[in-house]
Amino acid sequence: MKKVIALFLLLVPSVVFSASVEMGRNVTINNIVHWQDNSHIMLFLSNGKICYVHNAEKNSLSIALTMYTTGKSLIVRCHDDQTFTRMGYTAYRLNMMFSL
Repeated sequence: MKKVIALFLLLVPSVVFSASVEMGRNVTINNIVHWQDNSHIMLFLSNGKICYVHNAEKNSLSIALTMYTTGKSLIVRCHDDQTFTRMGYTAYRLNMMFSL
């Protein structure tokens, strides 16, 4: 019950105060791409969608790397108005991840 309440409290502000959309439910991170020019890190999700983490967001990157290596299922939300395009792939800026 506490997990449900915590999840609800985390979701409500994001829905009300930011332009974010759910990019996937029960998805995993299949690939992580980081270029040597210190640009954003792209997260390729198992449902074919792509999010990115700004390279200065070390905590978000740490969580993404942990979720990638463990293969845990996630709920992923990204900002729908902040995109990054590289090598023909368009990604949306990561807003939050929930481990299932």
